[in-house]
Amino acid sequence: MTARIYHAHAKCTYGTPTEEREQAIIRKTFPQHEIVDPGLEEDNEEKLFGGMDYCLKLVKSCDALAFSRINGEVTSGVGKEVEYALSLGTPVYELAGDSMSQVLAPPKYLSIEETVTLYDEWENENL
Repeated sequence: MTARIYHAHAKCTYGTPTEEREQAIIRKTFPQHEIVDPGLEEDNEEKLFGGMDYCLKLVKSCDALAFSRINGEVTSGVGKEVEYALSLGTPVYELAGDSMSQVLAPPKYLSIEETVTLYDEWENENL
């Protein structure tokens, strides 16, 4: 069975060069792992109706989790995914620059409202 790593990243980065760059780092660091990308699940009916519960189900199915920040912040959904993975004892790694480092405690993360504002700011700067 193939090892799997969940790529927890902000929804506003789905399908962007940022996502591609991060996945290249994950592949280089964990070449034996299949990347589970929630961005590829956008049309999945179970995700449409299950939202975060579906994403947490994906996290639970993985052997590791890699996450990233945008503008130095951890978004609400990513924060919940990281917290959940750590509660399961799943190894968690933070992408920063061109490398990854393991984290042992959940980072502070934004509320849903703060995340929406951050998405708007990020899109204005990057798209």
